[in-house]
Amino acid sequence: MSHSAVPKYLCHHRRDLVRTLMRLLASVQGMNTQKRETGRHLEDENENVHLPFVLCHSISNILTLLVAGAFSVSINDDTSEETFFSMLKLDCEDQDSLRHAKVGRLSQESSVSSITGKSSLDLETKSADSSPMPSSALWLIYECLRSIENWLGLDNTLGPLSALSLKSSDGSGNNFLALKRTLSRFRRGRYIFKSSTSSDSKSTILSESLNKQCFSPSHGASNYGVGLECSKPAPGGCDENILEGESTSEIEGLRVLSLSDWPDITYDVSSQEISVHIPLHRLLSVLLRRALKECYGESGSSYVIRSFTRAGEFLGQILDGCHPYGFSAFVMEHPLRIRVFCAEVRAGMWRRNGDAPILFSEWYRSVRWSEQGQDLDLFLLQCCAALAPADLYLQRILERFGLSNYLSMNLEQSSEHEPVLVAEMLTLLIQIVKERRYCGLTTAECLQRELVYKLSIGDATRSQLVKSLPRDLSKVDELQEVLDRVAEYSHPSGMTQGMYKLRSMYWKELDLYHPRWNLRDQQIAEERYLRFCNVSALTTQLPRWTEIYPHSGE
Repeated sequence: MSHSAVPKYLCHHRRDLVRTLMRLLASVQGMNTQKRETGRHLEDENENVHLPFVLCHSISNILTLLVAGAFSVSINDDTSEETFFSMLKLDCEDQDSLRHAKVGRLSQESSVSSITGKSSLDLETKSADSSPMPSSALWLIYECLRSIENWLGLDNTLGPLSALSLKSSDGSGNNFLALKRTLSRFRRGRYIFKSSTSSDSKSTILSESLNKQCFSPSHGASNYGVGLECSKPAPGGCDENILEGESTSEIEGLRVLSLSDWPDITYDVSSQEISVHIPLHRLLSVLLRRALKECYGESGSSYVIRSFTRAGEFLGQILDGCHPYGFSAFVMEHPLRIRVFCAEVRAGMWRRNGDAPILFSEWYRSVRWSEQGQDLDLFLLQCCAALAPADLYLQRILERFGLSNYLSMNLEQSSEHEPVLVAEMLTLLIQIVKERRYCGLTTAECLQRELVYKLSIGDATRSQLVKSLPRDLSKVDELQEVLDRVAEYSHPSGMTQGMYKLRSMYWKELDLYHPRWNLRDQQIAEERYLRFCNVSALTTQLPRWTEIYPHSGE
């Protein structure tokens, strides 16, 4: 079997093996933690410090193939793509009762989908009824969400969580009927998912019950500090009680990610353990990125784009089973911690830990690792920003950077690290708002941006340029065409190699908020910009807003 056939077979016919892979990912999630030293300086140097990055690189390659298999249509599927879209069209004509919201404009009473009684077994019929996504892709997204939720219950940096399965009395009958339908579908040998909608009253009952039994309110948020009441989940997964091939938690649906209250999570990057390895989060990011590209990208169907405008927002269709508050509050937490960690390393707060934090920070943003780490984390933060309340989202970022009191202008509480942390926080906010690597730029535009980024640092040979590109862009057919457009070629002379030089008209495309900048390269680019353009890049190359997939409406 080929590399493409194996993940396709797993996602369509051996989902038990995919669940085993999820448990393995959970065992790797959060490995190789670091904790900031404030006393003695660590002299120990570990020559194997790079091995976790190598492992995650290999895992990323496997997950990329798995996602490709999940988004491929099985040869045994009864429904062709044309039938898929025709069924979607019929379903969209009966969607007047659904709430409508554009991405980033969620009302407080809206939810990404139903809160209770949601099962991963409801997704395949949903795929045929109201989503252009393959059923295997929706299933894998749900399994990833479920694995993340199970891992969150074991993550002691969040404090103990309560994942109680609370159901209102009027919903118990619906859950029982759903279970009977599920079992009958299993007997017929089919996995069928049907979306069920929770009423606002059920959401309110769940919220109130959780607040009374599990949380103490804190300024409209929930403060987590009670014991986990799952039945002893193993690392990477919940109960192993299997019902006709599915676990009990699937029938009960998501718990923590479906909470309708914004949690108050207490955590300090500078004093608690931190890990830069979160493969489950990055799998979710790859899945959401691929789903967005399938619907809105260069090959996206124009009808699918219009159908999402009618049937509700994109993330609401894909993240079925989550609430925007529960999802964004918990999923954003660990990618945000990593960005804060890198900011603190740049501010010099981790000097006593030796070279390891510096290496981690550099590798995290390097071209070899960033597309499997930093880029995916940033995209996940963007997805959470689209769902979260703006004030609470910004408050969470301020808290993680330790800058909650910064706007109070109390100079007595300031520290020497604050200027760097503020600059890093503002840079992150700008990137969350303007970055379009995975949600707006075409392949040619991404390639042009990367070439401008590299050539602004210095002239380069073709081989140097190819090595500097992310892996997915280094193999595209348009490479030479785009390179000839943005750069002038100087032929080799004597011992001098042929070099490419950025054309003067493309200096205006320099992006000072490219996620992979390090301090030295950015200073070099700014100096070269001043030399070639006779003006400071800091005053002219300001952040520019662009539409999310602007070509999708054509």
